[in-house]
Amino acid sequence: MGLPLDKLICASNENKILTDFLNTGIYDLRDRALKLSYSAAIDILKPSNVERLLYYVTGGNTTLVKSWFDSLNQHNFFQVDEATKEKLKKEFIADYCKESESLKVLKKIYKEKNYLVDPHTAVAKVIADRYNDKTKVMLIASTAHYAKFPEAIFEALNIKCPDNLKDKLLALQKINSRNKLHSELINIDKKPIIHKNEISTDLDELKDLIYDKLKEFHHKN
Repeated sequence: MGLPLDKLICASNENKILTDFLNTGIYDLRDRALKLSYSAAIDILKPSNVERLLYYVTGGNTTLVKSWFDSLNQHNFFQVDEATKEKLKKEFIADYCKESESLKVLKKIYKEKNYLVDPHTAVAKVIADRYNDKTKVMLIASTAHYAKFPEAIFEALNIKCPDNLKDKLLALQKINSRNKLHSELINIDKKPIIHKNEISTDLDELKDLIYDKLKEFHHKN
């Protein structure tokens, strides 16, 4: 996009598949189990954007990228060539932090700045602090609102977490005077429940559900 960026920093939690891959060129899912964390959006072992990244890094070599991901699907493993690895290392710094580290920095930001961040931003801040030598401007891309993760906030601040959602939001509002909650969140208990069905994660059941919805739509139109 023309931005004068030096390097992109990839910050991961303990599901550090991207950290390992960007540093070694080896994508290895063998004997690697997913760890659940407060930064749930990065609790992932097969991020879809890796395939897109490698497409651009290899100059659009779809045959090569396909061979790597065929290997990943069949053997849970692939390794890029040395040239591709060096290109990745030229563009990226990659590191990860433990859950305890992200909660600690979440608390530190609140105590020092009276500002609440979500646990994903806290992960980024841990890694940013680790590599920030003050010689360049460093930006953190914060992509989530702290109110989505009250359990993490209360855990980090050593505050008892209320049981229901409305009480959690009110408690967050009480402890935070700087970045207030939106009024729509505070009044969330007054909103009607629109989606009431619980959907299974079973692939065949999901396919059947989509098929039934398509038939329903077709008959209505």
